[in-house]
Amino acid sequence: PVVHGMLVMATLGEGCFRWVPEAELERFTIKFVASTPVGEGLSLVARTRLEDPESGLVILDVAAIGADDQSIRATAEVRLRRV
Repeated sequence: PVVHGMLVMATLGEGCFRWVPEAELERFTIKFVASTPVGEGLSLVARTRLEDPESGLVILDVAAIGADDQSIRATAEVRLRRV
């Protein structure tokens, strides 16, 4: 059996919020690349593609990587709240 892709997507989204709890996730686009077998461990990774300090917008390339390669690739647009 495989894990439902929406569960892996939600895990990626949660990872973005754990990175910066005060951030607002504005857009989250996703591409399912491969299935994830039940019980397989995943590593969540992110790379900053764009950061605009003036507007607080940060665009991340994120992925859930399983044993066979990437299960999901996503782009997250995060806006940091001004304090």
